[in-house]
Amino acid sequence: MPSPRLVFDRKTLSAIVAPQKRTTYLDEETRGLILDVTVNGVKTFRVYRKVAGRPERITLGRFNPSLPDSREFPRDTDLLKAMLAQPELNVRMARRLAEAVNLQLDSGRNPAETKRQARGELTLGQMLDRYIKDHAEPHKIRTLSMIRENFQRYLGALPDEPRKKHGKERTKPPFAVNWEHRRLSSIRTEEIRKLQLAAVKERTYATANRIVELLRRLYSKAILWGEFKGPSPVDGISLFSEVKRDRFVQAGEMPAFWKALDEETNEPFRDYVMLALLTGARAGNLMSMRWADIDLQASEWRIPDPDSKNGESMRVVLVPEAIDILERRRLDSISSWVFPADSASGHITPPKKPWAALLKRAGIANLRFHDLRRSLGSWQARTGASLIIIGKSLGHKSHEATQIYARLDTDPIRESVTRATSAMLAARRGEPAAVDPITKPKRRVA
Repeated sequence: MPSPRLVFDRKTLSAIVAPQKRTTYLDEETRGLILDVTVNGVKTFRVYRKVAGRPERITLGRFNPSLPDSREFPRDTDLLKAMLAQPELNVRMARRLAEAVNLQLDSGRNPAETKRQARGELTLGQMLDRYIKDHAEPHKIRTLSMIRENFQRYLGALPDEPRKKHGKERTKPPFAVNWEHRRLSSIRTEEIRKLQLAAVKERTYATANRIVELLRRLYSKAILWGEFKGPSPVDGISLFSEVKRDRFVQAGEMPAFWKALDEETNEPFRDYVMLALLTGARAGNLMSMRWADIDLQASEWRIPDPDSKNGESMRVVLVPEAIDILERRRLDSISSWVFPADSASGHITPPKKPWAALLKRAGIANLRFHDLRRSLGSWQARTGASLIIIGKSLGHKSHEATQIYARLDTDPIRESVTRATSAMLAARRGEPAAVDPITKPKRRVA
């Protein structure tokens, strides 16, 4: 029985019901364009032509009746590459793809061969798996869990896992995509740029930058390892400028913060916050703090290089107040962790709810837990510590990371400038300059 012929339009194709057996409809207007309809009602556009005497069906994409008739591909779209992604189409878009395929066939090139070759190409999800296996895990990249979470939340699918005991159900934001099963060559620059702009609109510049950075990292490795011939669709997409955060606990906020912390009934959380303030350590290091890395006699905490953000082991000095907290916790501890918990890791996870409650009691807004780390550096700056000393105590590898503390508090700078200008003006008036003599440090007696 010959296939029925129709003039394809949205109303006509939408009215086709699921047949008892697979049925093919031919378009009267575009050469070779057909619509295959399965018994489940799935409608797929294809081009049907004979190539070298053999019939060839080249899939274009699925018919989506909800797409408006005015929707079409952007002017600079690579139509054959778009076809590899098997997008959802309206009739106008299907006809454009069919015309592009017909041009290829007429010139002796078969897009079906290109599609067959592309089936051997990695998907974005497969590239992530290889990146983790062959690079992130061997190099012990500390942000691996964050890379996985960002991919799932913004670029892939969320795993089908039960909700954590005290956590919120994970959901994807409205602007996010699922490109996990897309071939690397099917993802286009304009799609990435659109995702980047949507992330800025719905979230922040930082979120948009992390998405682009992750894609750039995956494509860079794919090209390096011969998994993708390029060029990378991320090339030419610039990152947004991010304003470095300089928030810390201000002098006027300290009394209320301490009062709220003293009233805290959750002792592990109170100790965790106290140690954050007293050590300036990163939250991840504090949560995974181990007794084996603490030397109470030497008043030092050694963070091993695999756990250190800068890749080098660092020693954190422990002030007497921090020692008191650790000695008290050690008395009742039967775990290798300083802050044990019933979790997959065995130690505590970010205490978001207690932190929010603490800030509410203190009446403090816009303060993140990481700001406690910055607070130690800022108060060091207030008391005249040099940037070198601040950088050493916080484990900064680069001078740039410490520069922020030079602008957090201007009082030491103002005092220094005032004293210098006062001395110069005094000299101008012929008065003796009130300059404090430089005192030599006392020699230590062995």
